[in-house]
Amino acid sequence: MRLSSQSRLDSLSLTMIAAKSLDVLAGRTQSLTSEATLLLERVREFLRSKSAGCDEPFTLRAQIIPLDPHGMPGEPSEIELRDFSERGLAFTHDAPITDRRARLSVDDPRFGKLNAEVDLSWCRYQPGGRYTSGGRFVR
Repeated sequence: MRLSSQSRLDSLSLTMIAAKSLDVLAGRTQSLTSEATLLLERVREFLRSKSAGCDEPFTLRAQIIPLDPHGMPGEPSEIELRDFSERGLAFTHDAPITDRRARLSVDDPRFGKLNAEVDLSWCRYQPGGRYTSGGRFVR
């Protein structure tokens, strides 16, 4: 089947729009990865400075705000980060989170700020009535 000149132009336009959208998304992902990497480096430096003979527990607290399927925010709650990398995180919290997406906010004077949207992919009930959840950064 041969495409008309207009069909080829339309197809080319759609391809260019899709490529531009991917570039914008890649830029946002790169920015988030950079923010997460910077926060992670600050935490690592803090832990290295404390490691010489210090057994003091270390907790990084944050706030999580569930987002409904339309992106509307729910009630914020305090969480404790357990695992954290450039790609995602795991955290403990007091009540189940029913939504799959959430907004994470870390604001610690020792390490700086990180605001990101998270795709929550798992949740486990822990003995003692707490939960551990995790997912990957999406924005």
